[in-house]
Amino acid sequence: MSDELDEYQITTVVNALVGSITPIGDEGVDAIRRENQKTLFKVIENLIWQVCKNLKYMDRREHSMFRIGYDAEKFLGYLVEEYELNNYIEREEE
Repeated sequence: MSDELDEYQITTVVNALVGSITPIGDEGVDAIRRENQKTLFKVIENLIWQVCKNLKYMDRREHSMFRIGYDAEKFLGYLVEEYELNNYIEREEE
């Protein structure tokens, strides 16, 4: 068994650290959840920025470095395409 967390476990940890972002219609609770959401936005922005910084490796001759740049470009392209096509439509969690 691996000691590493998978993407679902990491998401669970981040959600626990950030706190709930789902509003419930109570002004006091929803104010806190709005702040939690702002924190989540910043976390997401920081993670996307890390991926963006890897775009520079697309021009490298070393295959391992090129692949990291290539994967970053593909992922960022996917994000743009996915959110343009769906127009930010809410999707149910699977």
